[in-house]
Formats: sequence, C-alpha cells, structure tokens
Amino acid sequence: MKTKTYLTEKNFEVVSLVAAFGMSLLAKEVLKTTYEKTTDTPAPDHPSSAQHNLKDVLMFSVGLALVSTGVKLLTKHKIAKHWKKNEGKLPQHLD
Repeated sequence: MKTKTYLTEKNFEVVSLVAAFGMSLLAKEVLKTTYEKTTDTPAPDHPSSAQHNLKDVLMFSVGLALVSTGVKLLTKHKIAKHWKKNEGKLPQHLD
C-alpha cells in the first residue's frame, strides 16, 4: 500500500494547532456575541470596565477559558481520530 507522505507528525502538529486556535477564536466570538444579545450589554472583557464589576469580569473570563479549552481539546481529538483513520503518523503521546 502506498504511504501518504503528507500525513506526518510535523504536519499533524501544524494542522491541529491551526485548527484548535481557529475553533477557539470562533467559540470565543460566539460566546461574546451570545452574551451581548442575551443581556443587551457588552461582554465584560476587562476589569477596568465601568459597566461591570470585577466579579462579572472574572466569571466571564473563567467561563470563556473553560469553553475555549474544551473546544481546543475536542478539535485536537477529532483531528487525531481522522488522521489515524487515514493512516497518518501521530505523535507518540497520542498514538
């Protein structure tokens, strides 16, 4: 069987990094937009905001970080699954 030379460990790292970063940014923007549409106030992005107290900013930031991390993990898992299915070489810690 012919080997697929483009499904290397290095390419996996690049593809998974770019996809995870992109999906994370998309999830953050969706979460911010949803917050703004639901509450009719801007998302509490920074602690110096006059409209939000520190508690709101911290809660929103922690929630955003949890969602972002979950999306990154899920994206990397799905890419690894498809990479292996297509007979690609995964890094040793994922194989």
